[in-house]
Amino acid sequence: MGGAFTAIADDISAAYWNSAGLAQLQTGEINLLHVSYFESIDYEFIGGAIPLAPGSTLGLTAALDSVPSFNSTGNPTATPGSAMDWALGVAFGQSFGENFSLGLGAKFVNSSLLNYDATGEALDAGMLLYTSDREFTLGLSVQNIGQISNFSQNGSAEELPTTYRAGLAYRFDPEKPTHFVLGADLEKPVDEDPIFHLGGGSLVGASRDFSCISRGVQL
Repeated sequence: MGGAFTAIADDISAAYWNSAGLAQLQTGEINLLHVSYFESIDYEFIGGAIPLAPGSTLGLTAALDSVPSFNSTGNPTATPGSAMDWALGVAFGQSFGENFSLGLGAKFVNSSLLNYDATGEALDAGMLLYTSDREFTLGLSVQNIGQISNFSQNGSAEELPTTYRAGLAYRFDPEKPTHFVLGADLEKPVDEDPIFHLGGGSLVGASRDFSCISRGVQL
């Protein structure tokens, strides 16, 4: 969806994009993801959604970024180093009536580089407003409210890169088993310029994406 998912957020990935979207899940769900980037960088994700009651869903996630051993010095005999980041998260989404839901998330993060480690905790929060027919949806979320320790043993904690998101989505004939959805997001990292995302995809049911065209554009 080109990063335009804040107002759609209707599967376990809502734990990342907008935890309020977890409230839309009616059945349990498991998501496994592996991505291979350039220079043999790997990304792994596992998530599970557990509906506790109609309109109340708990999400559990784990994510890992890893870099293979590398030599960052000019000495070919130096001991290779490595880098890895991982995060464990829990999120909860709750509906309030037919047109409103809220979500909260918490995560523990760890970053390691060579022989140094940094740890921290973060909070996420989200909101969804939608029409009764679910055609129009407004989504708002904030990610990574928290701090992480400095790699230096005597360093002070640093703020995590808090990100604000606002999104709009429109579903064409959402009552049909197969329908098309358009999404638009405005993403604002706290220390960077805003980024505009636009995407569209054909969906099956509430959260089965079998075809997608998307585009992300930086303002």
